[in-house]
Amino acid sequence: MAKSNQISEYEFNLDLRDTFRSLSYYHTDEEGGDKQLKFDPPVYQARYSAINSILTMKEWIPHIKKVTEFGCADMSLVLLIRRNDHLQHILQIDIDDELLKRFEQRAAPLTWEYLSRRKLPLITDVYHGSVDSPHECLLDSDVVICVELIEHLFPETEQNLPQNIFGFIKPKIAVFTTPNADFNILFGSSKFENGFRHEDHKFEWTQQQFKDWAQNICIRYPNYRFSVSGVGELPTDADEQLGKCSQMATFVRKDMLPLLNGLDATDDVTPPVDESDTEEVVFPIEKFKYKLLFSKEFPYDQDSRSLDEKILDDVKYFINRHLYDDDLYFDQEKNICEFPVEDIFRHVHDASDLNEMRSIIRKEFVINDKDCVEHKLPEESGSEFSEYDDEDGEDVKHVEDAEDEDKDEVSTENGSSKPVTTADPDDEDWD
Repeated sequence: MAKSNQISEYEFNLDLRDTFRSLSYYHTDEEGGDKQLKFDPPVYQARYSAINSILTMKEWIPHIKKVTEFGCADMSLVLLIRRNDHLQHILQIDIDDELLKRFEQRAAPLTWEYLSRRKLPLITDVYHGSVDSPHECLLDSDVVICVELIEHLFPETEQNLPQNIFGFIKPKIAVFTTPNADFNILFGSSKFENGFRHEDHKFEWTQQQFKDWAQNICIRYPNYRFSVSGVGELPTDADEQLGKCSQMATFVRKDMLPLLNGLDATDDVTPPVDESDTEEVVFPIEKFKYKLLFSKEFPYDQDSRSLDEKILDDVKYFINRHLYDDDLYFDQEKNICEFPVEDIFRHVHDASDLNEMRSIIRKEFVINDKDCVEHKLPEESGSEFSEYDDEDGEDVKHVEDAEDEDKDEVSTENGSSKPVTTADPDDEDWD
């Protein structure tokens, strides 16, 4: 069953940038058996790419420091997201403590992370815990991630999940991915008795069921809005109504949405008070006892520069980099370079607000009426001589081999000359 194309009042459009597509194709083995649907790159990599693009959206970076992943399993995702310098605390949580212990090394710094150190501290805490149970370690999580988790949950756990995440944790962003049941027809018959993609799946939702689940959460917790997307492209000539292989719902707290529209933001984004959401959430006694299995600290180099200094240094780097090698910014009539502020903004890592960056740039540079930073080219030296000339203007003579001046020459019978060589008295072949 295909999803409805109608956009509800609880939905918003989220443009995921810097993600790659997982393309599908049919593959037949050498024995000429049935065709199998394959993806390149694998769908899980496309999921990780989509999630990482959310964590690295320029408008949200200043407000994302702590990330919690439920159902982390072998901790593959953390290997990618911990490369983001703005993250300072990552929680990995799963009910399979033996699996977590087996892959403990994935939560620890790698050799290159000691050589190329982070700009900010990072701690990775790995817990034996459950997605439906509250714990103090979950508080202050900015982002909650559940990758292909909900379809593994028993009904009671799945029903309690929204209360723990949206009622207790109240993150700024929550991301869920799950298989798209509409897409399953392209895989053929299931090899598992439950008819699903995995023998441990308790259910698999159609696009409409997933959208209904997301909308019901927003009705229950009105401070959130959601956007549905997916990864894993359809094969050629397949019905577009089948959607993507894996579907993804991104829940965003309403106070974070204005940031996407370029409105002013502060470093302290707090959830708004909604009259329909003022009732206190009361939890029963913690059902699953959390246990910290291990905690890993990452090496980092402390940067003592202020935010203004960091931004100005990046601006100067951008200008110097493009000063001579890019005619795009050079105005021949004025004999100056003009760098659009928006171009600079895309390359300044620490700037999250365009207007704020403009005010910082004006402390040392001129921004003209075309919203460009003006920069004069350095004046040419008045000297007529190159650096290889002496003070009198005569070429400096560089002698690479002194042997032509030092060697004596003797005449031969045919009038040619050859240098006199001196034998080494310690040479055994010398007579």
